[in-house]
Amino acid sequence: MADDTWSSIAVPILNYVASIQNPAIQVISIGKLAEAVGSNPMAVVDEVERLMAAQYMTGNLTKLMTGGDPSPWPLVGVRLLERGARVVGIWPPEELYQAMLSVLDQVEQQSDEQTQTRLQRLRGAFIELGTNTASAVLAAMISSHI
Repeated sequence: MADDTWSSIAVPILNYVASIQNPAIQVISIGKLAEAVGSNPMAVVDEVERLMAAQYMTGNLTKLMTGGDPSPWPLVGVRLLERGARVVGIWPPEELYQAMLSVLDQVEQQSDEQTQTRLQRLRGAFIELGTNTASAVLAAMISSHI
């Protein structure tokens, strides 16, 4: 993506998708999305397709026979993927995952055997989940307590 379309169209699209409350049931017309990001509908279609192909977001874009005007085309079930969530700053960074792992590495310092066993299981599950999923789980846990 060229720098000008990245900052002027792609990032605003990602920010708009991030602002949607319940993306799984949301239907957005290309016209509404174009209006929200301040661009023409055809440029928005091009960027949406690029963002989906590059795995910044997912969804279903239905191209209707509208005489060349993509404004009424529906974008259904759109949501950010990890790459897109990182761009708009809602995905926890790798450092957060490593910090949590560091805390869990201190399991042996626990004097209570039951607590130590629970933390060992949690650490094992955390590692098994991997960076992406564990970060998402950790972010959900943090946001539910804020």
